[in-house]
Amino acid sequence: MQTLTDTEIRTLYEKRQAEPFPQRKNVMGILIAAIFFVGVFALYLLFWWLLVQLFGGDSLPEDVINVAKINL
Repeated sequence: MQTLTDTEIRTLYEKRQAEPFPQRKNVMGILIAAIFFVGVFALYLLFWWLLVQLFGGDSLPEDVINVAKINL
């Protein structure tokens, strides 16, 4: 086991703090952001699916269906 002096510890600490974006933290931040955005998108889809289930997306009024068919 190696014993470090105060100066050596301070130097090592300063070198580590000098790294603006340590590689491990950068990758972890990207992963957390990706999980966050995927989760938000999944909640958005769940919200619209729930609205369709509650208000019956497949039971549109006949005039809306006819206009959609004419415009195709």
